[in-house]
Amino acid sequence: MFEETYLPASMVDPWAPWCTTIRGRIEITWTSNFTESQLNKLFRNVTTIVGSVAVMNTTFKRISFLKNIVTMNVYLNNGK
Repeated sequence: MFEETYLPASMVDPWAPWCTTIRGRIEITWTSNFTESQLNKLFRNVTTIVGSVAVMNTTFKRISFLKNIVTMNVYLNNGK
């Protein structure tokens, strides 16, 4: 299960290709240096995200790499 907060380009395979559920806050920024094609391949089997995905300061025109996501459970920590 993936539980990092930042998806760096050096992390070629952050989760197994057969993974359907990932957990954590995933941040994809311009420094992640992933192409849309690489992200499509990385997320191809993921259907559930427990946490969140933030795509910030990139040149992506679309986030189609998330097209297979059926369920996203976001839990907020209100400092309690």
